[in-house]
Amino acid sequence: MRRAAAAWSRRSVLRGIGAGAATLPAAACAAPPDAQTVPDLAALRALDPRVGAARLTDPGRAGLFRWTVGDHRAQVARDPLGGRFVAARNVPASAGAWVRTGEVLTPEMFGADPGQADHSAVLEALFDQIAPGLRLRLDARYVLSRGLTVARKSGFVIEGRGSIVVKAGTPVAHGFWILYFNECSNFTLASLTVDGNRAARAPREVPAHTVNFQSCSHFECRGVRSINAVCDGFIVFSATPGRADTRCHHFRFVDCVTDNCYRQGCSVIDGHDGLFDGGSYGNTNGTAPSAGIDLESDAVAPNGAISGIVLHRVRFVGNHGYGLLVSPVARPENIATVDCSFENNRAGAISWGATSGRIANAVIRGFAATATRGAIDVPTGDGARSDAATAITSPRFERVTTTRAENPLVYVHSAAFTPVAITGLRAAACGAIAGLNRDGSSLVDAVVGASLGTNDGAISVSGRACTVARNRVARFFGSVVLVTGSDVVVRANMLSAPRFNDANGAIRILAAGATVQDNVIEGEGAVAIRLNEPARAADGNRIAGFARAIAVAAR
Repeated sequence: MRRAAAAWSRRSVLRGIGAGAATLPAAACAAPPDAQTVPDLAALRALDPRVGAARLTDPGRAGLFRWTVGDHRAQVARDPLGGRFVAARNVPASAGAWVRTGEVLTPEMFGADPGQADHSAVLEALFDQIAPGLRLRLDARYVLSRGLTVARKSGFVIEGRGSIVVKAGTPVAHGFWILYFNECSNFTLASLTVDGNRAARAPREVPAHTVNFQSCSHFECRGVRSINAVCDGFIVFSATPGRADTRCHHFRFVDCVTDNCYRQGCSVIDGHDGLFDGGSYGNTNGTAPSAGIDLESDAVAPNGAISGIVLHRVRFVGNHGYGLLVSPVARPENIATVDCSFENNRAGAISWGATSGRIANAVIRGFAATATRGAIDVPTGDGARSDAATAITSPRFERVTTTRAENPLVYVHSAAFTPVAITGLRAAACGAIAGLNRDGSSLVDAVVGASLGTNDGAISVSGRACTVARNRVARFFGSVVLVTGSDVVVRANMLSAPRFNDANGAIRILAAGATVQDNVIEGEGAVAIRLNEPARAADGNRIAGFARAIAVAAR
């Protein structure tokens, strides 16, 4: 079932992305037999164009050039380093130019050398050549002191095993990013490492994000490592979020990595139909929110500015904030996480402010008292309410160390957008299991081996008409189920081997209208069930080892 659910999510997002971001055909640049060999650019410029073809042998710049008739003044002017278009010495560019063949361009073709202290001019010249069908390949280490911008281009690929690192001392301000894609479409960014070099700069919360996608569509970011960002590692946004047609859409981040970023690993400010598939977003630290991935619109954005985002097999590790933060601002909708893992994120694993969506098969390892509240935390919305529940299915919790009552595995705020239906929760031990404060929420089929600490209310229910059913909890302290909301159903739970139990009861009902039926409560204690308010029903319960099965408060 887990594979089927993941496949469904991927298909729903990938539909419509198309082949525009697919790999491009390999270059075909075999030299003709009569190509003239030249050692450097000077010799190429001096060559008689009537030769027709020339093979440049200068290391790095090597390649085949053909004399191409036509007005090439604009191309030559945009290529002052002669990486692709080279003017002849004695023939005006308006009549023709030497043009490099093939579809692959590298910084070395434009004069990049490992000994250079700054490759900015070379990279700018290379990126100015981006056009449909071209592939830029970067396989070495390049140093950058000003941002590279690609605007209104499509059908290209930027890839390589190399890295781009920001030069030490480069300002942290607008314009000093690494890559900025503006209104681009059908393109791929793959395999590079981009390094913001925060240790040698002054990180702060300004638009100096490492990789920017503004109003782009149908693109893929694959296997890219964004490290040491002075603000965000990646950011997806629109300058005009009120216009739906300017938001990023149909995008994929596949097996990407962020590490040691200052504000976020990745921010999605607005966008729709996006997929994060695999990869790791970790160790964000410096300033709030410090999340691995943050889906968070600006306050001026219209409702639904973020929608249709799927996170599949993503790993969130060691972030100082939440692993995944879904802010309730502008009511994000249709968000799904499937088979994701969360390890040692200080504030918690997930803060979930979506108006619709689901969390499936989350694995959460390491949940400590540094947490803000719940490991999965469903916060208050903006006043909007829906009765359609958000599903949290089969979450698994390991290495839980917090014993605080304020840190349940799952917390649902009373003013959350939706009720939450939790099914199949698993934990070896925890301080508190769930806080069901939103009307209509439920906890079903949970299995918890032990309740840590000395807190009543491992399952705390203050919401109206909530359900606690078919859960198995052992080695608990005090009241396992503490109900302060009206009309709650507590049915068919198995509670065993209490570490401590007193007159308050293993199940404690403090509000009217409860249904307490068919529960199995075994062990040694004072009271199994305490009813402080009249119950709708309290029958079918099987109780063994307690001094009193049901205690009813005197009225």
